[in-house]
Amino acid sequence: MGDNTNDPDIASERSRASVVEGLGISFPVTTIGDLFDTVAGKWANRTAIVFYGRKFSFRELREKVDKLAGALMGLGVRKGDRIAMMLLNSPEYAITFFAAAKIGAVVTPISPVYVSSEVKHQLEDSGAGVVVCMDMLYETIEKSGVLVDEVILVDVTESLPLTRKLFGKSILRNVYTDKAKNQSGHHNNRRIHRIGELISRSDATPPRVDIDPERDLIALPYTGGTTGAPKGVQITHHNVVANLLQLNASLPCLEEGKETSVSYMPFYHAAGQSLSLILCTLNGYTQVVLTTPDLDEIVQAIIRYGATFFVGAPAIYESLKDFEKSGRIDWRRLKVLICGADALHEHTANEWKTRWGVTLTEGYGMTETTGGTHMNPLGAQRVGSVGKPMAGVSAVLLDPDVDAYAAPGEKGEIGVRGPAGRTRVLEASGSHPGMPGGDRGHHLVANRRYRPGRRRRILLLLREKARPDQVQGPAGVCARGRRGIDGAPDDQECRGGRRA
Repeated sequence: MGDNTNDPDIASERSRASVVEGLGISFPVTTIGDLFDTVAGKWANRTAIVFYGRKFSFRELREKVDKLAGALMGLGVRKGDRIAMMLLNSPEYAITFFAAAKIGAVVTPISPVYVSSEVKHQLEDSGAGVVVCMDMLYETIEKSGVLVDEVILVDVTESLPLTRKLFGKSILRNVYTDKAKNQSGHHNNRRIHRIGELISRSDATPPRVDIDPERDLIALPYTGGTTGAPKGVQITHHNVVANLLQLNASLPCLEEGKETSVSYMPFYHAAGQSLSLILCTLNGYTQVVLTTPDLDEIVQAIIRYGATFFVGAPAIYESLKDFEKSGRIDWRRLKVLICGADALHEHTANEWKTRWGVTLTEGYGMTETTGGTHMNPLGAQRVGSVGKPMAGVSAVLLDPDVDAYAAPGEKGEIGVRGPAGRTRVLEASGSHPGMPGGDRGHHLVANRRYRPGRRRRILLLLREKARPDQVQGPAGVCARGRRGIDGAPDDQECRGGRRA
C-alpha cells in the first residue's frame, strides 16, 4: 500500500482493501461478527465465560448469540438500528453485544446507575428503538418516559447455577437498592420480552448481513467530556478490531486460547469493553465475569480459576493492596496486571511493588478512541507515566490556548489519531492531526510517555469558573510544521502535569 498507509485518511479511501497497515502492524478489515465466529469455532470446547460458577463454552456462547441475532431480526431490528443496553456484567451482555454485531445493529450502552433523566437523554439522542435491560432496572426506563418499540428484560439469575439462583437478586438489591423493584405487572405488555424466551424460541442460523467494517457502526457509547450533555461516539467494527490488535501487540505475553482473567470492570465502560469483553472473547480467553467489584469474589476467582492476568482501575488496586486476603495470591504468577480507566497514583504503584513484588502496567485511552491508545512496555513501567503510543497511533501535545503544538517540557492537551480512533467525533475536530481529548500532559526527553489529568478536574478543584467553550473545543489547525509524537523511534517521554 505504500509509505502512507498508516495515515487514516488514506486508509479510509481504500475501504475495499483487506488490510490496513499501521506502524509495525497490519489491521485486517473484518467485522466483529466474523471474527467472533472464527474464534468461537477455533476454541469451541474452551470455556468462554464463568459466571459465579456457571460455565459457558465458546460453542454454547455462539449458539446463544446466533439465536438472539435471529430473534432480534424477528422483532424487526435491521442494520443500523440502535439497541440500548442497560445491563450489569453478565453472559447476557456478551450475548447481546455480539448478536447485535452480527446483524449490523448498533449498541448504545447505558450505565446501570443512571437516573431517568440521563436515560431519557441517551435514548432520545441515540434514537434507540430497542432496549435490553436488567428487569430490576426497568423502572428507570419507564420513568424516562421514552417510548421504544421493544423492551427485552434480563433476569440476572437466568445464567446463575442452581445453588446461586435464590441469592442472586437479593445480593444485587443491596447494591441497587433504589432500583430493585418488583416488575410484576409490566411483563405482560406485548412490547416486553424475556431474553431467555427469545433465545429458546429462535433459530440458530440468522441470515447474513452485509456490513462494511470501516463505515458501519458497532457501538455508540456516550461520554460527557466537559461540555453540556453526554455525546455519542461513533465506533465502527474496524475501530474495535484495530484496537484489539493494538492491545495484542502491546501484550505479547498473552497467548491466544490460553489465558484466564477476572472481569469486574463494567462492560458498558470503554475500559471494560476493550480490556475485558473484547480482549478476552475475541482472543479465546476464559473470563470470570463478576457483576460488582467485590474484593472477596475477585480474590476467590483469581485463585479458583488460576487467572493469568488481571485488569483493574486504580481504585481496585488501592483496595486490594490493603485487603488481607490478597496475601493468599502469588501475584507474581500472573503474567500482567493492567491498570486503566483513571490515573494510577504513585503511592499505589510503589506499594504493590514493595508488598507483592509486581509492577502494575498502566495504560491510557478514551471513549473516543474505542479504548487504549497508550501503554507502558511490559517490564519497563515508569511510575507516573501511561506509556508509549500503541502501534499505529500518532499522538501530539497541543497548547489549548493558542493555535500551536506544546513545546518540549510544556504542559498541553493530548491529541491522538489512529485506526481505532477513526470516528466522526474525531473528524469533526477539523484537519488537525490529533483529536483533542481534554486530558492534560507534558513530555520529557527520553521515552515518549504520557501522564494525563483531566482539565475539567483541575478547574473544579481550583473552584474556577469557565464557560464550556473555554474548557473544551476544537483545537483548530496548526500553522507550524508537524511535530507530533508518532509511535515509532523513542525520542521523547510525556508525563502529565500534576493535578491541582
